[in-house]
Amino acid sequence: SLLQRVSGLNRKIASALRAHIDTAGELSSRESLRQVPGIGPKTYVNIAGFLRITASDGAPLAEPLDASRVHPEAYAEARA
Repeated sequence: SLLQRVSGLNRKIASALRAHIDTAGELSSRESLRQVPGIGPKTYVNIAGFLRITASDGAPLAEPLDASRVHPEAYAEARA
């Protein structure tokens, strides 16, 4: 899986993320990554900037920057 190639993800966490998506449905935000078993605060910080979230149904995202390369820690600066 390509998820294993994301910096900060190993095979175990990538598998947990895939299983979470398969059972709970698509992620609605980067913040929802925190609900995946195995993704703690440090892993979240490491991976959040590499994963983009898009709405498959065409609805706008609650946080449009989730679909960008901007890391969540820099959202305030990106909005300025």
